[in-house]
Amino acid sequence: MAEAFRSGFDSVGAIQWESAQSLGMTRVNAMAHVIVPQALSRSVAALVANVVFLIKETSVVSVVALNDLVYVAREKIGNDYDTTEALFLLVAFSHRHHSAGLARRRLPRKEGAPCEFGN
Repeated sequence: MAEAFRSGFDSVGAIQWESAQSLGMTRVNAMAHVIVPQALSRSVAALVANVVFLIKETSVVSVVALNDLVYVAREKIGNDYDTTEALFLLVAFSHRHHSAGLARRRLPRKEGAPCEFGN
């Protein structure tokens, strides 16, 4: 993740610093209004790709975690006859995985840019 931010900051050219200074901006203003917005917009795709990669890499753990969650949910329902907490756990787990995939699909893609994870 830090590498994505670093590469975003490195991709902002030195001319941007010089342009901000020529406009009379202080170092803090240049960072806040020129450098950081450009760096973040350039590193968003890499950050989302890292998040999706981490979720995909933990798919085996997710299967085990889902089985454990279902077991805990059944036990909770059996002991207390209360489905609210168990349902919340299962919905939160599935929402986390589904939202990462949706976020990846909604990002704008540059023409000709490689897509490592498919659509």
